[in-house]
Amino acid sequence: MRLAFLLCTIIFSLHAFNQTTSVKQPNCNEIKGLQTCVNNLIPENYTGIVFCCSNSKVITLRNYKNGKTDGLLRGWYENGKLKFEGINKEGEAQGISKHWYENGQIKHESSYLNGKWNGLSKDWYENGQLQWESNYKNGMNDGTSKSWYEDGQIDSEMNYKDGEFHGTQKGWYKNGQLAYESFSIDGIDNGLSRQWYENGQLSLEENYLNGELINSKCWDENGNLVQCDQ
Repeated sequence: MRLAFLLCTIIFSLHAFNQTTSVKQPNCNEIKGLQTCVNNLIPENYTGIVFCCSNSKVITLRNYKNGKTDGLLRGWYENGKLKFEGINKEGEAQGISKHWYENGQIKHESSYLNGKWNGLSKDWYENGQLQWESNYKNGMNDGTSKSWYEDGQIDSEMNYKDGEFHGTQKGWYKNGQLAYESFSIDGIDNGLSRQWYENGQLSLEENYLNGELINSKCWDENGNLVQCDQ
């Protein structure tokens, strides 16, 4: 019976976490716990709810266990819209954390393991366009990271391994023209690296071997070979 109750509690908590857009902002008189907006006023080894109020409404709500955040954390804007939501365990972020704009549009979503980004993290513009996404492992970039302009045009695409550039890196102008392209192995430049003007004309070409520049060429915007700046 106790196990069944525990499972139901877990399922209900997960369901509530997923229904974030409908979470009602509590009134301050509805919460029992320690009311403070200043972290250093929380007693050492405190266990219970800590909440901060503004205009009789709760704007942050956190659970503590033995002086550390433990459980669900939530925050609201003054207009009652949910601002952030996450889960901590013994003071460290765990699982999915989300932030919203004041208009209710999702702003940020990330996955944590033992207080470090682990998995896919994303940012959005206020208009709903995806701004950035990246994979993490133990708090470091690992895999492909992409960013976009506010109109949806690709801005950059980077590849990482254990926090270092690894593979092809690319960037684009707002008009869609490729701005640069390079290749790295374990954070060290290798092979051909190129840059372009916004009109599409090649501006710089460099060749690297294990981080050492072997040769380079430069062009002006009209396609004329010029001396490269040192």
